[in-house]
Amino acid sequence: MHVVSTSALRALALLLLLATMKVLNHRLGAAGYGAYALAQSWLVVLTIPALLGLDQLVLRESAALRAHGQMDRLHALLRWARQVVLICAGSITGIALVVLGALFLAGMGDRETLIACAIAVTALPWLTLAYVRQGALRGLHHVTLGFLPELVVTPLLTFLGIVLATVLLQRWFTAPVAVLISVAAILPAYYLGNWLLARHLPPAAAGERPGNHAPWLRCAVPLMLVSAMYVINSRADILLLGFIKGKQAVGLYEPARRLADCISLMLVTVNAAMAPSIARLHAQQNHAQLQRMVTWSARGIMLATLPATIVLMVFSKPILGWVAEDSQAAPVLVLLCLGQLINAAAGSVGMLLTTTGYERDAVLGIGIGAAVSVGANLLLIPWWGPLGAAWAFVLSMLTWNGLLAWFVYHRLNLHSTCLGTPFWKRT
Repeated sequence: MHVVSTSALRALALLLLLATMKVLNHRLGAAGYGAYALAQSWLVVLTIPALLGLDQLVLRESAALRAHGQMDRLHALLRWARQVVLICAGSITGIALVVLGALFLAGMGDRETLIACAIAVTALPWLTLAYVRQGALRGLHHVTLGFLPELVVTPLLTFLGIVLATVLLQRWFTAPVAVLISVAAILPAYYLGNWLLARHLPPAAAGERPGNHAPWLRCAVPLMLVSAMYVINSRADILLLGFIKGKQAVGLYEPARRLADCISLMLVTVNAAMAPSIARLHAQQNHAQLQRMVTWSARGIMLATLPATIVLMVFSKPILGWVAEDSQAAPVLVLLCLGQLINAAAGSVGMLLTTTGYERDAVLGIGIGAAVSVGANLLLIPWWGPLGAAWAFVLSMLTWNGLLAWFVYHRLNLHSTCLGTPFWKRT
């Protein structure tokens, strides 16, 4: 049930995102949309050190504490996590604004992009607190409600706000204005999410004690590193392309990347729905049921992914031309779809490791993939531009998914791929 409802939310969010992207490309052109995309990418990157992995820790611990009826510890964990991320996010926002202001005054970098980034980072405190709340609701098995504010309210308000602004502002509509609208759309979603958590969070026992926070922080750091490696893998191509080739190249590449990300919709949805159940089954040492869940989910992901991949690869030019009004990045879209297909075929490898206590293996595997991504982007982008970034994406996906699938089998004796059987045997 969670998979179906969350899939519907993600599909709606994706449609709103593509509609927003089409409007922005039409009104701002490739360069203006590139500035908008770079600002959003930097915001995603900065959420990693601001969160410190506490969103994933809250997800995992909420499921465990709820199962053991330790509501006092759960309330203490939420208060502590909110305080930590608020301090971190506030500090990072201040530092980022100072750096961006210095670059602007020194005349370094593209001014439109710098202004857009400065506006985007102001959303960091609200966004990080929302992710902690989302982790709590998911851990309490309210997966759909956990995602509702960020997957429906924020993209819907962003789309409506941008459409209205293009009509009212006409030629004064710029990338920084679009970023400002997207930031403003986060606030209603934030307050809605807080209200949902207040309604569904079980009350704590009287006289609760906060306990020792040190074990939580030790567990959170590896989870933060996992998230950081994921973000490097997912954003290195966009950020390095913008640094080396400029916002025009990002404006051509990013729509293809967004379309290819549609392929991962089912994988992300299944991961979100399965995470609490996997943590529970692993804690109960129910290996047989866990293997069945992993195998059938991987096959379902591949079954849902393959048709979309074929459609995007075969009709890459007209589809990209409709969304971005420029189809010259069609070969890029084909390569990005190949990378996402590799990602889907490997199964829920990263989530399996992080929800069962093997975060360090996930960090190692995804870290190697991130190193491959950065190195390949630096090597290929100067020669081939967006096409080089797409090849780097494929290499990165192949590297870290292969490594994590091996770690899952070695540590958990689980076959994570859609085939259900390993390509290797233990010696």
